[in-house]
Amino acid sequence: SSGSSGTVNEVETRNQNCSTASGPAFGIGIAAENGAGAYQSVTIENSDIHDNSGYGIYAFSNQTPSTLTTSIKSNYVTGFYTSIYLYVPGSVTANTIVGGSVSGMYANFDSISVTSNTVISAVYGIVVDADDTVSGNTVTNACYGIFVTTTATVTSNHISNSCVYGIDLVNGGATIENNIITKSSSAGIEFNCNSGTVSG
Repeated sequence: SSGSSGTVNEVETRNQNCSTASGPAFGIGIAAENGAGAYQSVTIENSDIHDNSGYGIYAFSNQTPSTLTTSIKSNYVTGFYTSIYLYVPGSVTANTIVGGSVSGMYANFDSISVTSNTVISAVYGIVVDADDTVSGNTVTNACYGIFVTTTATVTSNHISNSCVYGIDLVNGGATIENNIITKSSSAGIEFNCNSGTVSG
């Protein structure tokens, strides 16, 4: 759909449990999208989004470049699969994210800033699948604290109690600096034979 814009503030959405032929796993707490036409911006803030069968917050544009930007801030979010999934540029700031069966936060578009969030209990705490910046987050009890597949920048995060790796580098070229990593079961940082800038 085109023409989406505006602010969602102090909203509670829960128990979105849409079913399809493949199972009851596609309920979305809040979905933001924009199609062809003018560039739009959506803000989702100060809201409680929980007990959904798919995603807590899902933002998407089917245009290249994206016609939608998002600001997601100061929310409490849970989702069965992924709590926050962004396929548009924008920012995710100061949220409490209780991870799903896949990931707490999935950044899947360039120019996403993931900053000062608390992420708890997911297979993947934060997945960085584009050229994004992840800084100042606290990630606890995720099997993979921060999972990096690109040349992202990951700085000043505190990652603890990962059941596999604190930070997992799937490709080379990332910048990993000034993070605190404690109590990872297998390794604090797994390079997977990749290179990058890792310091501090």
